[in-house]
Amino acid sequence: MADERRKLATPEEFAEYSGLSLQRLADMRYHGTGPKFIKYGRAVRYRWADIYTWEDANTFQRADQVAA
Repeated sequence: MADERRKLATPEEFAEYSGLSLQRLADMRYHGTGPKFIKYGRAVRYRWADIYTWEDANTFQRADQVAA
């Protein structure tokens, strides 16, 4: 079970990993275009599995492809 419940990523950790700004992550949360996220009150966290799933869904081979 410990492997399934790995440490959650903070927006700062996700921003560092992805190279996106904190503002861009906030915009993606607002518009629903980013990975799923968890809210604990005002605190936002991401599951690493959701980040990887979102990356896979946004991986393309051609510039004219659209997200599924």
